[in-house]
Amino acid sequence: MASATLQRRITELLGHHRPAVGDWCTIGRIPEPPADVRTAVGGGRLRPGIIRPLEALQYVWVLLALVVGLVAGLIEVLLTLAAKVFQSKAKREAEEKARLKLVREQEERDAAIAEHRLDRVFDGDWNGTAGRLLLQWYGRSSHPERLVIMSAGTLVLAAPPRRTGAGRDRKAQVITTFTGDEAVVQDPLRGRWKTGLFRIRFADGSWLVLTAEEPSGIRECVMVIRQRDGENPSGFPVDAGSGAP
Repeated sequence: MASATLQRRITELLGHHRPAVGDWCTIGRIPEPPADVRTAVGGGRLRPGIIRPLEALQYVWVLLALVVGLVAGLIEVLLTLAAKVFQSKAKREAEEKARLKLVREQEERDAAIAEHRLDRVFDGDWNGTAGRLLLQWYGRSSHPERLVIMSAGTLVLAAPPRRTGAGRDRKAQVITTFTGDEAVVQDPLRGRWKTGLFRIRFADGSWLVLTAEEPSGIRECVMVIRQRDGENPSGFPVDAGSGAP
């Protein structure tokens, strides 16, 4: 869900105040294309850029926070193990039942992801719109994330020109724009799990999968449109149907 700061930046990027929804998203590891395909586009990069030394210093605090978090997590595990020794049989059985339920839900989620091919980066056709877009993905911006924006009849991809460790909202620039006739957003999982996964499907049938930061405004928007039987007064480029690949 876009913060107030991000929403203002989205308005600046679009140049209008009409309704818009945007999420920062990541894409999976882009597979290696055939040599002739990659040569034909000039051998563009397939991986994000590295963090520059000065920007890397900003991650020191993140690393310290992670260390503190790990220590706190370890203490919590030890306390949990100690508590289990004194638990009643009924409570242990209830916890085991809850654990098995969680395992089943995770298995169902993983099966649904595989069924809809959301465990893949794209449809596999390097000559399709999605494949051609991936060949230029990090050439247009070496930042690992993309700001995906839905507005009336428009789907926009934005990002900082180079990889950055901070200020991604402020540094974001429009990279690619598609009309609603060229690309639509699908949520094949129908909002059932908070995976952040969704698909952009292009007019030629090709598609690519992105993972939005949760809570995702894009996935919530698709879900609301589906619940309203396709009513979409803002004209967002959304396919709220089955989302079949």
